[in-house]
Amino acid sequence: MSFVEDFRQLLLDQPRYNVKQVQSENSTYADTAVKSKNCYYSFCTFYCEDVYYARYSRKCTSCSDITFCVDCQWCLNCSDCVGCYDCNHSQHCAHCVQCQYCTDCYNCEHCFGCIGLRRAKYCIFNQQYRPEDYKKLVGELDQTSPKAQEIIRQKIEELQKTAPRLNLHLVQCEDCVGDSMSQSKNCYQCFEAFACEDCLYNIECNGNTDCVDMTVCFEAEMCSNCVQAPLNYNSDFLLHTDLCTDSQFCAYSKSLKNCFGCVYMQHKQYHFLNQSCTPDEYALKVRKATDELVAAGHYNLDIYFGTEYERHRFAKEEDPAISNTVPDHITIPDMGKTIHTCIATGKEFLITDQELKFYERKGLPLPVHCPAYRHKQRMALRNERTLYKRKCDFSGESMLSTIPENAPYKVYSQKHFWEQIG
Repeated sequence: MSFVEDFRQLLLDQPRYNVKQVQSENSTYADTAVKSKNCYYSFCTFYCEDVYYARYSRKCTSCSDITFCVDCQWCLNCSDCVGCYDCNHSQHCAHCVQCQYCTDCYNCEHCFGCIGLRRAKYCIFNQQYRPEDYKKLVGELDQTSPKAQEIIRQKIEELQKTAPRLNLHLVQCEDCVGDSMSQSKNCYQCFEAFACEDCLYNIECNGNTDCVDMTVCFEAEMCSNCVQAPLNYNSDFLLHTDLCTDSQFCAYSKSLKNCFGCVYMQHKQYHFLNQSCTPDEYALKVRKATDELVAAGHYNLDIYFGTEYERHRFAKEEDPAISNTVPDHITIPDMGKTIHTCIATGKEFLITDQELKFYERKGLPLPVHCPAYRHKQRMALRNERTLYKRKCDFSGESMLSTIPENAPYKVYSQKHFWEQIG
């Protein structure tokens, strides 16, 4: 059998966990909860506590119904907000206090239905009020009634016609191209990224350094083409694999070093396709497998699409965040001049000098797929944003999982997965 066939068989034979949790507590009904506590029905929460119905948020406390929020407290139904306190129904706001139904507001306090304000206080639909009048008007409004909700919606809709909006939402960022980013530097085509530096094509990531083509990854360094793989160093093509160094093509594992093609393993070194090797044997096997993958055009995430389940998810994936070209009016320093052609789509794409240096430093071949195709693959491989009721394939007990029962994999509960791992 070839390396691809052997690896895909391992993916089928070895179990997966029902949901991903890393150093989290009391977050049973949450997936990809990393260093979080008391999170409920949330997906991708990092350093969060007492957070409910959240998606990809970091360092938030006592919040509900939030999406892509950072450092927020006591917020409800907010998206893309940074450093806000006690704000409701707001989006793209930063460092605001007790604001409601606001958009693109920065450093504001006690504002209602406002758009594009800076350091404002006691404003309603962008109009200034005295503090006592503001409190009276807002206090008298029954926000739970359908009539009041319709009035608020109409007022904001009218205001949107005249109030300017930000072109991109970059908070405390330097030399970045992307959107919904904060506290990042020198990043290109990154979205929903927090505290990242020298990264390209990172989606829903935080704390990454010098990484390319990453989706839902956390505090990784010198890594590429990983999905839901936090706390790794100099590793590539990882799926649900954490705390690893100098490893490639590993899945559902942790604490590996110098491992290649391994599935469902922990605390291992110099393993190839789950088998122990001497360092010299390992180097020879990796070189042979790498040559095979490069020759076949599979030195990428193609190797994970071995069943109809993944192929179906890839066909349905429509997230358009990453594009293959840069608009003419945007100038990127050190933009590569070489044009490459994607072997899957036939579309041409550029590789920046930053990207070239990254692959040269790691000794990796250049990608054969365009950025948009690579992004689509990673999005299709991440966990679904749905919790299914199914049985643990080890114990038979009922549990919730992001993997449906019709997927062709063995799925264990977190407890049994880590108890039985090799």
